[in-house]
Amino acid sequence: MSNCDDEKIRAMDRLMHEIAKGRKSGDENGWHSLEEAKAKLSSENEAYFKLRKVEAEAHSTDQRFSHKEVMSELHVQLSERTSSD
Repeated sequence: MSNCDDEKIRAMDRLMHEIAKGRKSGDENGWHSLEEAKAKLSSENEAYFKLRKVEAEAHSTDQRFSHKEVMSELHVQLSERTSSD
């Protein structure tokens, strides 16, 4: 048996294990409707693509910000927003 065959068998085993976990979870905690599943997948997909976009932007520049710089700027913007409301 080749390494490729071994990898396919392990991948199939992991997939079957995850399917079994999903079925058990559905049986124990209730099943989601198709609409709920689509909404969840859509929001996760949206977050994934936003992260990919940010990652691509990070690779396109050498500019980096510390946590303190980011949070300070965020605090200023939030303060301005709340004072204008």
